[in-house]
Amino acid sequence: MGETKELIFPFGADISGMTPYGEANPKYALLHNEFGFDYFFPIDTSVPAWMQFSGASLRQARINVDGLSMGRALKNKNSVLWKFIDVKRSIDHSRPSLG
Repeated sequence: MGETKELIFPFGADISGMTPYGEANPKYALLHNEFGFDYFFPIDTSVPAWMQFSGASLRQARINVDGLSMGRALKNKNSVLWKFIDVKRSIDHSRPSLG
């Protein structure tokens, strides 16, 4: 992979709740101090966007645009995608049903 300062969490995992990252969080301390990550990107589909800057690192949520999140949007279980795309028009109806 090579050196990088950015960590895009797989599957949107995160190492904290809404509490900002800090040295008291052992996972953050390891990732930041030992592995050199300064920029962290979890997934949060509860709001369109948010960011936290701690001075030593930046944490910014991203929205996953995939079949699972589109299915939830179509079932009115999540509305954040509608701010960015027309989910109904984005579905490929020749593919299997989202269930």
